[in-house]
Amino acid sequence: MSGLFCHLLGGIYPNSLLSVVCGPHFISLWAGNIGSDLLSHLTILYASLGHSNFQRDPEVCAERERVPIEELLEPFLVSEGFLADAVAAAKRQPLHLATTVVAVHTADRPAQQALHPFGCGLRFIGTFPD
Repeated sequence: MSGLFCHLLGGIYPNSLLSVVCGPHFISLWAGNIGSDLLSHLTILYASLGHSNFQRDPEVCAERERVPIEELLEPFLVSEGFLADAVAAAKRQPLHLATTVVAVHTADRPAQQALHPFGCGLRFIGTFPD
């Protein structure tokens, strides 16, 4: 995993303290082949979800080159079955290789209209219990 970039976007969302008190309930994942314009895609995605719905700061894992989706999902491992379920869901997209995975932690499942925001190159993989 050379060149792997995993980043917690800390300090951006005031609701991140909620994760200490309540704990997040769901983790929703998006992935894609995003280049240098990652920030614009994240801005579109986060706006469609509504920042106030975040239980803690979103997480991003990115590589410079396309890698197997499993490599990008590993940092978000929350349970034994999670990785297998997330990989299977990504492959149904079909997303076998990607450069970027984004994880968003929310108390509720994201609204259907927020899953595929217009102008965002990230594809929805799925929502899983966190």
